[in-house]
Amino acid sequence: QISMKIIFKFLFICLILGVCYSNYKIFQASEYQSNIMYDFNNGSYLVPWEIYNKLDDNFPNLTQTALPIKYLKARYLLHIDSISQAKSLLFDASKDNPYIMAAESMLADIYLKENNLDSAYLLSKLAFNKMPNVDFHRNTYFKVLRSLKDSMNVESELDNAFMRLKNLRSSQKHWYDYIYSKSIITDSTATVIPLINKFKDRFPNEDLKIIEELENIELNT
Repeated sequence: QISMKIIFKFLFICLILGVCYSNYKIFQASEYQSNIMYDFNNGSYLVPWEIYNKLDDNFPNLTQTALPIKYLKARYLLHIDSISQAKSLLFDASKDNPYIMAAESMLADIYLKENNLDSAYLLSKLAFNKMPNVDFHRNTYFKVLRSLKDSMNVESELDNAFMRLKNLRSSQKHWYDYIYSKSIITDSTATVIPLINKFKDRFPNEDLKIIEELENIELNT
C-alpha cells in the first residue's frame, strides 16, 4: 500500500506545479494585455493579428479591469470585418462576465448595423439598464432608439433614460447625446430649444465647438 505520506507529497507537488503554471499563464497574458488595453482605451487598432491571436482567452479569461479577453479580441475581428467570428466570441464573453454588459452592448451595435432592430433594442436596453453611466452603453442604446423612431413611440423611453443620467457627475456627454437624439426623434422644435439653453446654463465652460454643434441642431430642427 502507498503510504499517506507519499500521497501527500504527490498532491503537494501537483499543487505547486499548478500554481507555477497558473502564475506563468497570468504573467504571459499580462504582456499582451497591456498592449491590447492601450488600444482599447485609445480607440485604436495598433496591435497586429499575430499578437492578439496568441492571447489565450480561456485562462485568464478576464483582464485586470474585468473585461473579457474574448470581448477585446472580438473588437479586432470587427475591425477586419470578421463579423461571424466576432459574434461567436461575444456570446462566450457575455458568459465570462455577465455583469458589465460589454459584450451585450457590442452585439447590439452589430445587430443595429445589420438592421436587426429587435435584437439590437433588447440587448442595448439590457446593457443600459444594468450600467447606464457607461458611454458606450448609452451611445448604443440611444442610436437604437433613434433608428426606431418611426416604428415605435421611443420619445418617452429616451426621456426616462435621460432622467437616470442628467445629474450624474461629468454628464456633458449624456446631455449632448440626449439632445441630439431628441432632435431626431421629436418633431417639435419647442422641446429641443429649451434643452439646448439648459445645457449651456449647466455647462458654461463647455467647449465652444460643442455649443456650436448644439446650436446647429436647433437651427436644423
